[in-house]
Amino acid sequence: MSGMAVAQRMTVAEYLEQVDDRRRTNLVDGEVVVTEALGLHQIVLRDLAFALELWVRAGAGRGETMLPIDIELDEHNYDVGATKARYEQYGLPELWLVDTAADVVLVFRRSTSQSPTFDESLELARGDTLTSPLLPGFALPLDQLFGPRADATG
Repeated sequence: MSGMAVAQRMTVAEYLEQVDDRRRTNLVDGEVVVTEALGLHQIVLRDLAFALELWVRAGAGRGETMLPIDIELDEHNYDVGATKARYEQYGLPELWLVDTAADVVLVFRRSTSQSPTFDESLELARGDTLTSPLLPGFALPLDQLFGPRADATG
């Protein structure tokens, strides 16, 4: 994925008024970043969302899955993508960063709900299984997520 930032800072409200639907953009620290997601990234995102949806449907009270995921953290951040520090700052209990180039999932989490920062981290690769204490029973083998298409491009 590639990105290019513009020089002018803006708020989320300004961004939402000006966003160009023909391009994939994010607002990061008040700057619009244009990103062009690769096909492999989209496939992995779809498969991860599907695995989460299967988990949601397997039991009552497990919430909802939906895409796209755009989270407003403050007036200068809309979808912060790889900005781990912002998610941590705003109290996210657990963050998964999927690296399709390296076939790894980086997991950052708080050991307790009172932990002020992500104090646990994991690097999961092929052969490992993605689980979460926040999602009892959820288990996604990364061989399944990255599968034989890992060499695909575009």
